[in-house]
Amino acid sequence: MNNTLTVIEKRSSCRNFSNRSISDADLFSISKAALQAPSAFNQQKWHISIVKNKALLDEIEAEGLMVLSSLSDKSTFERIKKRGGKMFYNAEVVSFISIMESTDSHYKRYSLIDLGIIAQNISLACTSLGIDNCHCGMITFCFSTDKKEEFKKKLKIPNGYECSYGVLLGYGVTATTPHNIDESKVSFID
Repeated sequence: MNNTLTVIEKRSSCRNFSNRSISDADLFSISKAALQAPSAFNQQKWHISIVKNKALLDEIEAEGLMVLSSLSDKSTFERIKKRGGKMFYNAEVVSFISIMESTDSHYKRYSLIDLGIIAQNISLACTSLGIDNCHCGMITFCFSTDKKEEFKKKLKIPNGYECSYGVLLGYGVTATTPHNIDESKVSFID
């Protein structure tokens, strides 16, 4: 099997990060991999904020947890509590991915696809470097209160962009394993 397929097969979601730091060289390589993602019409209407500042991450995470705890459906909040009460699972770095705001549903669809490709590039780059990671769609809860603009400023998110997704980066406390694949999800047609 080639290296790319091995990395894809090996990638798993880490939800228990140690306090071991990621080198700046590795973060630069990861950011470059993100920027190499294809985008609809090559418009690249995205922004990536790679945050190592633990106090800022704690502040953003606390806001998201507050929102989750206030929802009528507490199942997500309860699941996070069972996993240690941390939305970011003590990740040393969080890459926040922002896309241009738009009310055009056609544009929004492509932007969300672009966002997914960037997130996967980040995730696979991490795995190839031996860095554990976890996709985090709950990031949007952190940007759903009156602190949204303050956080956008702190993350240097350009005007007209909204933070829509994140990838948590770090080194796991314990080894994780990839999810089981379900080959029935694929149909081959001749």
